[in-house]
Amino acid sequence: MKDKFDIKSLVIGALLGAVIMFTVAAATARATWDYKIISGRLGQSAHPPLAQQLDQAAAEGWDVVTATSDDGYPVVILRKQK
Repeated sequence: MKDKFDIKSLVIGALLGAVIMFTVAAATARATWDYKIISGRLGQSAHPPLAQQLDQAAAEGWDVVTATSDDGYPVVILRKQK
C-alpha cells in the first residue's frame, strides 16, 4: 500500500488544471459584441413595425439582450458577436 503523495503527479495535475483554467478564461474574455437598439412607434412613424424589425434582426443573427417600454414606445437592445 502506498501512503505517500506522489509530489510529481500532484504538481503535474495542478499545472494541467491551471493551463485549462487560463485557456478557458482567455477564450471567453476575447468575445466582443456589436449592439443595436431598435424601437417601435405607435401610429405614424418612419420606423417599420417592431415585429418586422425583430424578424429582420433575427435573420441577420442578432440576439435580444433586453426590452423595455417608455411611455408606450417599446425599445429592444440586441447584440451580435463580432
